[in-house]
Amino acid sequence: MDLRTAVERANRELGENADTFKLLERARELVIGDRVAWADPLPVGHPGTKIVLDEVLAERLRQEQLRAAGKFLWTCADPTKPNSEKLAVLSEEFGEVAREVTELVIARDKFDARGSAVEVFNTLHGKAMANLRKELIQVAAVAVAWAEALKP
Repeated sequence: MDLRTAVERANRELGENADTFKLLERARELVIGDRVAWADPLPVGHPGTKIVLDEVLAERLRQEQLRAAGKFLWTCADPTKPNSEKLAVLSEEFGEVAREVTELVIARDKFDARGSAVEVFNTLHGKAMANLRKELIQVAAVAVAWAEALKP
């Protein structure tokens, strides 16, 4: 079952006011079906990979929820949309990653020049890294959506 169908079915089963976590879990069950249980270790080297893939899946579900709620007219999972429009969406998301990295470099250079306020920089750095991670998850989710629209 594809992700869009799973989200729609989970919404019908659990109701539109369902807890997002419960919706995510039900959609995940529907997508995986008879495949290996999601809780089983993935055949990847880094233990953080499963966490990141879970975040990407959650973002994909969020995208479909926003589309269903009318915030987006379509997602990159829509096979009827041209690749050029999907590239524009992915480029916009990638641009947000570039912005986060650039702002972090500028902030670092300012603090290096002053040689002070290490605590402030560390706080900014932590926030910037959290924002960067969020944007990278969104890039991955858009790329996954686009791949979903393409026949294997």
